[in-house]
Amino acid sequence: MMKEVVLIAYGIFSGHSLLLVVLLFIRHKNSGSKLLSLVLLLLTARVGKSIISLAFPQLMLPVNVIGLISMAALGPLILFYVEELYVSSQTPRRKVVLHLLPAAISAAAWNWTLLNTAYFVITAHLLGYVAYTTILLFVNREIYAIDNIRWRWGKGVTLGVFALLISFTIQLFVYSPVLYLINIGISVT
Repeated sequence: MMKEVVLIAYGIFSGHSLLLVVLLFIRHKNSGSKLLSLVLLLLTARVGKSIISLAFPQLMLPVNVIGLISMAALGPLILFYVEELYVSSQTPRRKVVLHLLPAAISAAAWNWTLLNTAYFVITAHLLGYVAYTTILLFVNREIYAIDNIRWRWGKGVTLGVFALLISFTIQLFVYSPVLYLINIGISVT
């Protein structure tokens, strides 16, 4: 019964999330909206890896690798999104490549021993990015808070990912379908 509830909830969440991804990417031309759409897509993939693994155990390894890659790319994209809110220039390609390198390396984790270790490393990696982004926001709050809407978006996105990060960290130590529902609930809010 719990499995079916989780699958239905994720189906609703992912449909809503993917609609927002498309709308943000197509309708809004600024790169901040495109970065936010990529963050939503990565969150959908990361939360979805757990749900799809629950529904289709035979796909567990490849789906978990996709979840790991998504999680590794999430931190840099949140940082780029917050920076993009306040800077009009584009992030240099070299910086983007350097920050997304862990996500590319994560694609090599195609056995369970590597994958389990990589999830601990990438969770710490994401925590580092969330911490750095939070510090960046609050160190520059006098400058950033002038534009109240951008300030709230930057804080809201960072806080939302931090809430999911807590749930992701708990998942490293405890397996429970209820945690998947918590992830979906946090993602929707």
